[in-house]
Amino acid sequence: PPQPMVDFYDVGRAVSWSCGASYLMCWSIVFYPQIYLNCTRRSVKGLSMDLILYNTVGYISYSIYCVSRWFIQEKYGLVHSVTIFDVAFPLHAFCATTVIAVQCCCFDKGGQKLSVLSIIVSCVIVCLLLFACIAAEGEVIPWFEVGGDTAPTSPTQAPQASDKPDLTLTEGDLADLGFVAGDEGSEAFLLPDIKRYITAIGSFGYVKLLINCFKYLPQVLMNAQRQSTEGMSHWTYVLDLGGGITSILQNVINAMLHNDLEYILANLPKMLISATAVFYDSLILFQHFVLYAADRPAHPGVQYATVPTVVTATVDAESGVELSTSNAVIGKPASAVE
Repeated sequence: PPQPMVDFYDVGRAVSWSCGASYLMCWSIVFYPQIYLNCTRRSVKGLSMDLILYNTVGYISYSIYCVSRWFIQEKYGLVHSVTIFDVAFPLHAFCATTVIAVQCCCFDKGGQKLSVLSIIVSCVIVCLLLFACIAAEGEVIPWFEVGGDTAPTSPTQAPQASDKPDLTLTEGDLADLGFVAGDEGSEAFLLPDIKRYITAIGSFGYVKLLINCFKYLPQVLMNAQRQSTEGMSHWTYVLDLGGGITSILQNVINAMLHNDLEYILANLPKMLISATAVFYDSLILFQHFVLYAADRPAHPGVQYATVPTVVTATVDAESGVELSTSNAVIGKPASAVE
């Protein structure tokens, strides 16, 4: 039979690669406007010190998770649920956040400082990570998971990934992916084996997820309290939303190409982090474009200047009666004020 002109598998891989590159670009660009603004102002007034601390802790832990998962899947021949883009993003984000942290130390902070709560939360997170490592060292939990097993002692115990695997999914495959059978009435169903995802390496990824769950809340609450989004750069959240969507699509496309849920489940922290970003970004943009759109100035780029009111009066010289008056317009555009 004639061969198809288009290999849809290769097209899918190209689309997946494009999604990975897109999310890396979107989530990397968002750091530079703040770095540039800090340099031009020689000040970090208005920048939350707590957010910088949370981001630093989050990106350190997420970098450890992604780099570790990358080497694990390479060593044991696993499916590439963690791609090179997943490794590049947290490393770049950590470097960019470090630059901003150094700016916070060198530039004028305007009296701003870290809150006691942020320091306590960060210390608790670090202690939990140390506890997870101690538990893994004591064999209470595994360091990492490989298919249906955990932490194999030799690469031969791990399933080998191929470029174009057989697109079939059996009950045994589902068991390897971490699903267990259950019964509800007369119908059988599959439940995810939660214990499989409790690992020391995975805890570093879930720390970033935890930070993502509450780091957007101050902006959401501030918008709701002020009933306005004036002063907030919506492009930051547009880029963040685009990065979250393409990040999810990358792994979903890979799972569909290989008919293998491992591409999603083996990198669950990334999928949940992206889903959290999509949720909060959508909420903030809904506030900006729908809820509080009427409160934004019609022409935010035009500045207005207040000028003194000039009153000109015409008075009858004999009777002293005011015949006419004229007033200057107050609040003319600054460009029109001479």
